[in-house]
Formats: sequence, structure tokens, C-alpha cells
Amino acid sequence: MSKKRPRTESSYVEDHIGLNLAGVAPKSAVQQFFDRYTGRRADNTAFYFMNKRNQQSVIATLITPALGDRHFSGQQCSDKKTAEQSAATVFVEDVEVLEIAACLPPPLATIRRIADGYHSRKQKLVAKGLSPKEAVEQLVLEIYETLRDKGCRTALWDGHL
Repeated sequence: MSKKRPRTESSYVEDHIGLNLAGVAPKSAVQQFFDRYTGRRADNTAFYFMNKRNQQSVIATLITPALGDRHFSGQQCSDKKTAEQSAATVFVEDVEVLEIAACLPPPLATIRRIADGYHSRKQKLVAKGLSPKEAVEQLVLEIYETLRDKGCRTALWDGHL
């Protein structure tokens, strides 16, 4: 019987660029996309659903202020939940959305973990008078700023915030 090795994550920021939306529930994929694209927990200022109801059906449209105010309309469905899932599916299958998703920066928690591993750089900043926490935050900023040059995209860098 072989023992399972503990999973180790790469300490290279490049290995964490991008968001794979395949296999993720459509509405969850929309939330994850905008969390990463806006760099914060996305709310209705980043995206929201507008539902048009008639007697037998609902059509949902996903409106995305944080993505140039693009609209993604789903299929006619029998209820609001299914209609919103349909609009979210249109979003996650969109060519531009998939291109941006492939270029999203890693989550800040991942960048912090990577920065925390830069022991010698962190020690140099601490020697200059920063606290260990301030040193990590300084390294996070430095790493984050390099991501734009690596081709990453955010709502701010794309001019949508």
C-alpha cells in the first residue's frame, strides 16, 4: 500500500494565473470570475441579473457593469433560478470571457502565501523597519504589479472600474 504524498502548491505566481471555468456551476463560475476580475468579493456593482417574466416563462439577462456593461441573455425558462442559470451559461461560454478568465491574476490569498515564502526578501524589508506583516503586504504589492506585465487582466487594468 502506498502512502499519499501531501499536495504541494507551486511557489511560482505564473502557475496560478488564470481561472478554469469548465465544470463549475454557471452561477458559481460568474461569481468566481468577477471576484478575481475585480480583485474583491463581487457584488451587484460588478454583475446582476434582470428577469423578464411573462405568464408562463422567465428570461434572465446577466448585466455586467464590471465588464463594460455587457449583457448576456439566456433561454426562456419556466422559473427564475433556471433562467438565471441559462444566462450564466451564456456568460461562461463567451469567447471574450474565456480569454479574460485565462489571464486572471491569482487570488490574493495565493499571492500572500507565495510572498510569505520569500524569506530573504521579507527579512530585508523587516531589517528596514517594516513589521513581518507589512513586509508580506509590500511583497504582495510588488508581485501584483508584475502580473500586468505577464499579461494578466483585471477590471481596473481593462478600464472597467
